[in-house]
Amino acid sequence: MIGYNHSHYRLDGVYYPLSDGVDFLTTRLDALQQEMVMIQRQLDSQGEPSPSIDRRTRPSIDGDYTARRSKLVTEKSLQDKLDEINFSQDLLKEDVYRELKDISETTYARLGMQQRNIGYLQHRMHASEVARERLKNQWSRGDEAI
Repeated sequence: MIGYNHSHYRLDGVYYPLSDGVDFLTTRLDALQQEMVMIQRQLDSQGEPSPSIDRRTRPSIDGDYTARRSKLVTEKSLQDKLDEINFSQDLLKEDVYRELKDISETTYARLGMQQRNIGYLQHRMHASEVARERLKNQWSRGDEAI
C-alpha cells in the first residue's frame, strides 16, 4: 500500500522521506502565487487616466507615458513571477519524479530478494518432503521385515 504524507511516502510500512527541496519549492511556489495575486490587484486598481474635464486642455503626454511605463513595469514583474513559478513547478516535478523512481527501484530490489527467499524456502520444503517420504518408506519396509 502506498500512502502519501507531506514529507514522506510510505510503502508497505516503510517510510521514504522526500527531500527538503520539495517542501521548500512548495512553500516558495505558494509565496510566488500570493505575490502574483498582489501584483494583479495592483494592475487592476490602476485605472486608465481620466480624460481632461476641460476639453480645450489636452492631456499631458508625460502623464500618459508615466502611467504606461508603470503598467509595463508591473506587467514585466508579473511575467517574471510567472516564469519563476513555472521554473519552480518544473523543479518540483523533477524532484518528485526522482523520489518516486528511487522508491520504485528500492521496491523492485526488495521484491527480488523476497522472491529468491520464497524460492529457497520452496526448495527446502521440497527437500524435507522427499526426506520424510524416504524415512516413511524405510520405516514401512522395516515393519514388513519384522
